[in-house]
Amino acid sequence: MYLTSLPNIVGDDYRSHQILAALFAPQRILYLRKGPQVAVLSPSPLPLHPQKSHDVTDIIAAIENDSMYHFSTRLNPSISKRRDSSSNNEREHAVVQTTNSWSKREAIPPQETSDWVKHQFDKNGATVHCRTTWEGIRRSKKKSYEIALASVHVQGIVIVKDAEAFRNIVVNGLGHGKGLGFGMIDIFSSYPATEEL
Repeated sequence: MYLTSLPNIVGDDYRSHQILAALFAPQRILYLRKGPQVAVLSPSPLPLHPQKSHDVTDIIAAIENDSMYHFSTRLNPSISKRRDSSSNNEREHAVVQTTNSWSKREAIPPQETSDWVKHQFDKNGATVHCRTTWEGIRRSKKKSYEIALASVHVQGIVIVKDAEAFRNIVVNGLGHGKGLGFGMIDIFSSYPATEEL
């Protein structure tokens, strides 16, 4: 895996997605917009400028139980609700699309996001001590419709409890909206952590 730092892209999250997808094609990438820069995690170096990419494979491979890292991420705090058209029963869980059902993601209320974030990390092999900042709704324009995703910025310290599960979210991201800059867990900026917040 490679980490590439690029100047931030002017425009909304969908515009960023379009530009980064073209730059890194055909790779599946994760990215995190951070002030004047955007950090991109990809399986291979930036195709046209490989010297701008840094190999972080060893850092990811070194993740083990009880490892501690400073981290930052942007997450889309939401749950999927499923309604089966043959009943009025709604259930909160990931949705498998069928012909008789529809799904909708609902934002977690701002006052509940801190607990939601901790739960997401807990079920993916880590404990976090973090500051969660509600950023509101991030809006992007895609053709003739608007994409609106709730956003929280999270930073703090993560303590690994299940190395394999945590490695998985570092490589594949966490939660919904990964194509729009959500879900990248940046443990690379200040590796490793030596003290708590």
